Amino acid sequence: MKPIRSTSALLVFPLLAAAGLLAFDAGAQDPPGPDAGSREASAETRVPAAVPSSGETYVVTVGSGPFAGTYRGTDELNCIIGDETWSADFDEDRDRGVTALLVHLEGVSETGGTTEDAHLSVMFGRPGEPGFGAVGAGASTGGALRATAERDGADAVMRLEGTTSYGAAVTATVRCRSVD
Repeated sequence: MKPIRSTSALLVFPLLAAAGLLAFDAGAQDPPGPDAGSREASAETRVPAAVPSSGETYVVTVGSGPFAGTYRGTDELNCIIGDETWSADFDEDRDRGVTALLVHLEGVSETGGTTEDAHLSVMFGRPGEPGFGAVGAGASTGGALRATAERDGADAVMRLEGTTSYGAAVTATVRCRSVD
């Protein structure tokens, strides 16, 4: 098991949710650009789940709103894969693109499974700067989310599909590398 080296993403997202910022879809002055993770345009209402290519650790697709698009990244994830709980997160200090990601699944055995007790939060940009915003899905944000977790050799893969509180389709695939 790879230990968490930073809990800042775990602390920031609940604060954003409490402040009403986590699931907002308006107010972004400049949509996030392709810096720090490539972005592909998407205007579909239901978005297909993408698979990380070699070297990528996550792919997130948002179907509508100011952050609509597909975001791919290679950031190192802090992962915990245990009995009944799977989680992955990262946060990076940069101006654009995906700056933080949090995936949390409950009720999934260490070998994998499916759950609706899941949470996905994605932060774009830097708080207080133009283009900042967040997208969240799962019961804690008012959206709906279904997740599947599986072992893939030494890796752990989490696939999530659902909607945000404002009805935008969202999918994510996260790959935790070399998890014991």
